[in-house]
Amino acid sequence: MAWVTTLGPDPTQVEYRLTGQCGCDAHAHAHSHGDADDLQVEYRIKDADRPLQRIGGGWSEFGQAPGSEFAGKADLEAMRRIMAGCHPVTGEVLVTPKEAVDPRAKLAARPLVDAVYAIADAAHMPAADLFTSAAAAERFARLERGLLRDGEAHHAYVRDLEVIAEQAGVDPAMLWDPAELATAREHADSRVRVGNRGFDTVLNMPKSMSVLYGLVEDRTAAEIEEIYLDCVRETVASLEEWAGYAVAGHHGDGRSAARVSTSGLIASITLHRSARPVDGRMGDPHLHAHVMIANMVRGEDGKWRALGAGGRDLHRHVAVAGELAKARMRERLSRRFGVVWTRDERTGEWEIAGFDRDVRDVFSSRSRQIADHVGRDASAAQARAAARELAQAKSSVRQGHARRWWRRVAREAGFDVDGLLDGALSRGAAARQPVPSVDELAAIVWDPETGVTAHRKAVSRPQIMAAVAAACPGGVVSASHLEVLTDAVLSTGRAVRLPSGGPRHLSNADRWTSADIVEAEQAIITAAERRLGEGAAVVPAGAAEEALRRFEADRGFALSAEQRRTAERLLRGGHGLDMVRGVAGSGKTTLMSAALAGWSAAGLRVEGAATAAVAAANLAAESGITSHTVATWLRRIESGEGLAGVDVLVVDEAAMVDDRSMSALVKAADASGTKIVGIGDPAQLRAVGVGGGFKAVHEIVAGETLTENRRQRNDVDRAALALWLAGGRATALHAWGHAGRVHAAERAHEALDLVARGWWKDRQELSDAHQAVGELLVLAARNSDVDELNMRMRALAWAGGHLADDEVAFALRGGGRLALASGDVVRVRRNDYRSRRGEGPDVLNGFRGVVAEVDGRRGARVEWRHEGETLSAWVSPEAIARGDLSHGYAMTIAAAQGLTCERAHVYGIGAEAHSLYPAMSRSRARADLYLAAQGLESVDVRGVRNDGELVRRLIDGYARTLTDRDDTMVSDELEIPRRASVKAAVEQAVKGRKPVGARRGGPPRRGPQRGL
Repeated sequence: MAWVTTLGPDPTQVEYRLTGQCGCDAHAHAHSHGDADDLQVEYRIKDADRPLQRIGGGWSEFGQAPGSEFAGKADLEAMRRIMAGCHPVTGEVLVTPKEAVDPRAKLAARPLVDAVYAIADAAHMPAADLFTSAAAAERFARLERGLLRDGEAHHAYVRDLEVIAEQAGVDPAMLWDPAELATAREHADSRVRVGNRGFDTVLNMPKSMSVLYGLVEDRTAAEIEEIYLDCVRETVASLEEWAGYAVAGHHGDGRSAARVSTSGLIASITLHRSARPVDGRMGDPHLHAHVMIANMVRGEDGKWRALGAGGRDLHRHVAVAGELAKARMRERLSRRFGVVWTRDERTGEWEIAGFDRDVRDVFSSRSRQIADHVGRDASAAQARAAARELAQAKSSVRQGHARRWWRRVAREAGFDVDGLLDGALSRGAAARQPVPSVDELAAIVWDPETGVTAHRKAVSRPQIMAAVAAACPGGVVSASHLEVLTDAVLSTGRAVRLPSGGPRHLSNADRWTSADIVEAEQAIITAAERRLGEGAAVVPAGAAEEALRRFEADRGFALSAEQRRTAERLLRGGHGLDMVRGVAGSGKTTLMSAALAGWSAAGLRVEGAATAAVAAANLAAESGITSHTVATWLRRIESGEGLAGVDVLVVDEAAMVDDRSMSALVKAADASGTKIVGIGDPAQLRAVGVGGGFKAVHEIVAGETLTENRRQRNDVDRAALALWLAGGRATALHAWGHAGRVHAAERAHEALDLVARGWWKDRQELSDAHQAVGELLVLAARNSDVDELNMRMRALAWAGGHLADDEVAFALRGGGRLALASGDVVRVRRNDYRSRRGEGPDVLNGFRGVVAEVDGRRGARVEWRHEGETLSAWVSPEAIARGDLSHGYAMTIAAAQGLTCERAHVYGIGAEAHSLYPAMSRSRARADLYLAAQGLESVDVRGVRNDGELVRRLIDGYARTLTDRDDTMVSDELEIPRRASVKAAVEQAVKGRKPVGARRGGPPRRGPQRGL
């Protein structure tokens, strides 16, 4: 794994790396430009693992050679100047830093916007008409957009605000605190540095390489270290080629910046041999390097500039840089020592054969410490933040001493150190693993389940290069070798080139997708177009009207106007493929029940499909449609049975069905004449694989949209969710915050405790355990947080007397135990279709229930409610050991899709926009969100005066983390033409007339360009 950290305007980020604070080998004391500074220099220059080295061709501009070492304080000071954009000797400014308005010169935008709205309302005129100049009107429009985007966090320059206030006739003194207004005016002319000083690139190695390095004798270790540094230098040379350029001219507004070649990067290498200590013990072996790159290059035209594209190409190429460094290490170690590599099934890393996970885990104290702190499924950024928080100072240790210590640790863990080393290093050159063939590489790179397009449709050349490097067990012989292999993989029929995106000066800017994705998209699009108005599953008008009337009478309520309109379209429209979009809580299940009534009255067979077994069961229970998982339907299709006999297939949460699976369903439906009705919401959880087909078909067929929120009873939730869907994520979060629905803590464990206590307060109000399971949901994005919440909530339940004293601790595979007692809330984690064997009700993955009794020999008897009936089943100790059952007080957001409750408690750290929205819309009565500053890198909680301020700061920081990547169709980029008659066909089909030119067997399509 490799990563890049941007070093911002704060000089302490550079100091942190120059004085030995970075990574793993830092002393406890910080740089102070005094006596402590001298000690740091002595440590870094003389007693460190190795002195800092210069790397990059740009050093020639200052008469220094790449590979030379820093020799004293003067060299460190020179590097400080370079990182500040100055000449290392004269101090002359070579690159002027980017500056911005001082934050102290900004004020909250909300008071002024509200005042302008009030004046405009009183004058019965649009707010924009208050302004006499177009510039002021545009400034106000920017304020409106900023408030929608950032909510209360949006601040603006005081002078811009004063211009708007003057033209609107508002006195600024009436809007802001006098002291705040005076401070903003005082600093109106001040500017602060905002430009980045550089970048810190870390090139990490798989754990087995570091363990090998830590256990061998000193001479071999020194050789491995030199091999590693050679690989780092090769990799940085490639990074220099990919990212070490400048740009000239303005990019944007119809103009393109020009790429300018340079003399190269100006960077330093800091080598680390060990991880930080844990619990006072010597750090584990951990060979890695930090490459600190200055944001300054000299172009061939003689001008100094910042690194091209703002360093974007460093970030775009960091993954391939990491894989190249590892691939070169594999090749070099194999060639020199005969090392053989095996892939770890869990991590995907190539590890040294013989250095199994149990050996590596002995020397993974630091990673275990971090994982225990933030969870094993935390993001890389969250793990790095935890690493900084948990860091302990590392004393300078002689390598001979460290190596003796590491060998001792291995022996005490029961390993034969010499035997391990002999097995790893004595295989000889004959054991070298060949490079896979082009066909084998292409099959790996484009594998639909594990390849580069398994979870994204468009990939860049750097991403493909990284995958190619990772697919070669014996590594590659050079960066050029990797380029050749990548070209070969891209020349196969599996690759489809997409139009280039982004600035043309970027390196390796070509974009690709896989042929199976294009084929899946085309199958979906073609079917949607061709089957418009074909008469599929049409119910006569009178029969449809009568069925809907009876449905309303039986249910005791009338369908809403949009529900009835949509039901009539589904029953009468006759489209072979139709999609209905519905916001959370819009009554989609009720709609499908009504449509089922119409189709059933006409004698049509209706079946359902859902992505998960529990979702299929819920669809059947709530709508009456017999349902199975999408996977079950796909197996039926693969067996040759297809969808024969099915008139209508209703696909629930269809936006979550990946396009490859949807394509298979569509093809089978086309063959059998089955009508497919998809119902879902692209704003909620995305497809696990690649999606976009639902949204595309919805647009093609001009599908109906249910917009009325019929679930939330509270105005706060209804308003916040509406703001969210309108794009005002931060505004929605602040709306919940103002209503007391957002709870903040500095530490993750404090926030998790708040969640558990919030649930417990609600739980005490319910006497029935099954009612509590149905009405209360506790959700988190990550499994590790779910585990933490389950532990805390169970402890509260135990202390509150909800659990019996018959607890049994069942042993689990791989170690650990699951303690269960009567009264425990549990969740099933594996499908067991017992009804097919005549052994009672099905026990499906996702079911939540209550333990009725436990027995060490029989296991746990679990009860759950289904369609108003209480069912039960024994889960054996063997099944429990396999992981079929877990505590179910809390669950992941993804696992709760399709569920509805009264109250929801949501731990938001780790969620993104498409998961937080469904989490906050599960409940009818109230949803509460919990945040922790510890999980948000950009939030500074120092100086927080009260809980309200902490909530506001965390909301502002959290809103910035909510990524929002919509699924798209690559076919649109390929400009594969659609029939000109489709638009007319849609318009006429919607009006109920016979479509024109939308029959089966339309004109052939032009296929996409394949290969290079």
